[in-house]
Amino acid sequence: MSRVIIFSYEEIFPEHGSSGPSIRNWEIAKALTRLGHKVTIAEWDHSEDCIKDNIKFINWDEKELKDISKRFDVALIQESHAVAEYFNKIDNIPTIVNLTIPISIEAAADQIKNKKEFFINDGLVPAAISLMKGDFFFCASERQKHFYMGMLNLLGRINPYTYNKKLIDIVPVAAPVEIPKIKENIIKGKVVPKNKRIILWPSSIFSWFDAITAIEAMKIVNKKINDAVMVFVGADNPNVNVMTKKNVDFAKKKAKDLGLLNKTVYFMDWLPYEKRTNMYLESEFAVVTYPVGPETEMSFRTRITDCLWGRLPVICTRGDSVAEIIEKEGLGATVEEKNPKELADKIIEFLTNKQELKRISKRVDKFIREKMNWDVVIGPIDKFCKNPKIDKYKEKITPFSIINEREELIQNQKSQISYLKANLDGHARNLKEMKEAFDERNNEIKKRDNTIEEKNKEIKKVNEERNKEIKKRDKIIEMLEKEKNKEIKKKETIVKEWNKEIKRINDERNNDIKKRDSVIDDLNKEIKRINEERNKEIKKRDSVIDDLNKEIKRINEERNKEIKKRDSVIEKINEERNKEIKRINEERNNEIKKRDSVIEKINEERNKEIKKRDIVIDDSNKEIKRINEEKNNVIKNLNNQLEEIKSSRGYKILTKIHKARKKMGLI
Repeated sequence: MSRVIIFSYEEIFPEHGSSGPSIRNWEIAKALTRLGHKVTIAEWDHSEDCIKDNIKFINWDEKELKDISKRFDVALIQESHAVAEYFNKIDNIPTIVNLTIPISIEAAADQIKNKKEFFINDGLVPAAISLMKGDFFFCASERQKHFYMGMLNLLGRINPYTYNKKLIDIVPVAAPVEIPKIKENIIKGKVVPKNKRIILWPSSIFSWFDAITAIEAMKIVNKKINDAVMVFVGADNPNVNVMTKKNVDFAKKKAKDLGLLNKTVYFMDWLPYEKRTNMYLESEFAVVTYPVGPETEMSFRTRITDCLWGRLPVICTRGDSVAEIIEKEGLGATVEEKNPKELADKIIEFLTNKQELKRISKRVDKFIREKMNWDVVIGPIDKFCKNPKIDKYKEKITPFSIINEREELIQNQKSQISYLKANLDGHARNLKEMKEAFDERNNEIKKRDNTIEEKNKEIKKVNEERNKEIKKRDKIIEMLEKEKNKEIKKKETIVKEWNKEIKRINDERNNDIKKRDSVIDDLNKEIKRINEERNKEIKKRDSVIDDLNKEIKRINEERNKEIKKRDSVIEKINEERNKEIKRINEERNNEIKKRDSVIEKINEERNKEIKKRDIVIDDSNKEIKRINEEKNNVIKNLNNQLEEIKSSRGYKILTKIHKARKKMGLI
C-alpha cells in the first residue's frame, strides 16, 4: 500500500466546527486508512503534530516537505486558492486533485466586493492551475465530469497522448461509515423549547443559497402548525465570514420583519464536528433551498449528503445532481425554486404524515449503508494510490506553449520578411547588369544555334545509321526471345509434374496420418478398457478388504465375548471362595467359643475341618488352573488366526494400500 499525504487549506477540527472541505479530507483519509494505506494530513493552519485514528497530522510547510517524494508516494489536494502554493513549492510527486467543488463557478456566483479579483484569484486561476498540474482528478457527478472534461481538453490535458488514459473519475461526496448517535440535546430545551419539532436548515448561507424562500415558507407553515420551528445551524461561516455575514444579516432581518425570529425561525453558531450528529438526530427532516443556475447545476452539496448520513429526509430545490438522487431513491422531496407556497405544502405534508416520514428515513438508512458511504465510493482514489504515476504528457501541449510557439513563428516570419526585402533591393540593382549580360549572351546563343544546326544534321545522319543497326539487333533479340519462351514452357511442364508428385506424396502422407490417428484411437480405447478393468479389480480388492475388515471385527467381537465369559467365571469362583472362607471363619469362631469346655474334642474336629478345607482349596485351585489353561488356549488360537490373516494376500494388499494412502497424505 502507499504513503498518502492529504493537503488541507483549513484545519480539520477547528474549535468552531469543520467545513465541507475539511470533512471530505478527513473521511477520505479514514477510508484510505481502512484499506491499508498510511495517511498523513498536512494542515495549512496547523497547531501541533498529533495522531488521530492512525492518521498523522503535520504542518503544511514547504521547507519541511522539500523531500516529499522520499517520504510519500502520492498527494491529494482540494481545488482551491491554495493549489498555487502547493504546485509552485511542493509539486514533485503524483498528485490527485479533488474537483468536487467547482470553484470557478462558485467564484462567479459569489456576490462580494472586488468581484473581478475574487473570480480571477479564487476561481479561474486555481481551477486552471489544478487542471494543468494534477495527475489524476475526481469529481462528484456525471455533470461535473462533463464540465471538467471540456476544460481538460481546452487546456491540452486530454490530447493525442492521453486520449485513452482515464484522467478523471467520479467519487461522490459520500457519508461516513459510522452510524450517528446522540449523547445529549443541544438544541431542544436550549435554543428552542423542548416541545417544538425542529426543521433543520444546515450550514452556511452563501450567495448561491436561498434562505429567504425557506423563511417565507415557515410563515405559511406557522399558520397551520404551531409546534414546528426552523433552525439555521452554522449559517455564518467562521472560516469565510466575508462570504456569509451579509447573507445571514439579511435572512435574520427577513425573519424579524415577518415576526418569526426566535419564535419560529432560529439561528445557531457552527457546531464542532463531533457534535453535528445532534442537529440531525434532534430534527424531523432538513430543508435546503437555492436558486437554479450554473452553480446549482454543477454542485454536489456536502450538507445534503451529511443530512442523509444523519438519517434525515431532505426537502431541496430541483436542479442539481443530489436533487435527482433524492427523487430517484425516495429520500425526501424536491420543490421548484423560489416557491414558498410549494415548499410550505411539502413541509406540512411531512409534519402531518409521520408514517411516511419513517418510511423515508428507512430508505435513507438503506441508501447510505449500501450506496453512499466512503467505503463504497473510494475505489477510484484507492486504485490511483496503489499505482501512482506523474502524467509525463501534462506539459506537452498547453495553451501557453501554443501561444509561445505562435509568437516565435511570427518573429521568425518578420525576420524572414526583412531579409527578403533587403534581398529584393539588391536584386533590382543587379537586374540592369543582368539585362546587358543577357543581350551579349543572346548574340552568342545565335552563333551557337547555327553551329548546333550543322551538328544536328550530322547527328540525324548518324541516327539513321544507328536505327538500321537497332532493327538488325531487334530481329536477333526476337529470335532469342522465342527460344527462351520454348525453354520456359519446358520448365513449366517439369514444374507441373513436380507439383503432381508433391500432391501424391502429400496424399500418401495424409493417409499415413489417418492410419496413425486410427491406431492412436485404438490405443486410447485399449487404455480405456484397461483402466475400466483396473477400476473393477480395485473395486474387487476394496470389497475383499472390506470383508477382511468385517472378519477381523467379528473375530475381535468373539474374542471380547470369550474374555467376558472367562472374567465372569473367575468372578463367580471368587465369590464362592469368599463365601466358603466366610462360612469357615464363622464356624471357626463358634469352635473357639467352645474351646474352653471341650478343647480336645474341638482340636480333633478342627483338624478334620482343616483337612476338608484344604481339599476344597485344592479343588478350587485346580479349577482356576483349568480355566487359565483354557483362556491361554483361546488366546493362542486367536493369535494363530491373526497371524494367518496377516500372512494372507488380502491383508498384504490392505497394508500396501494403507502405506500408499499415508504417503499420499490421505491419512
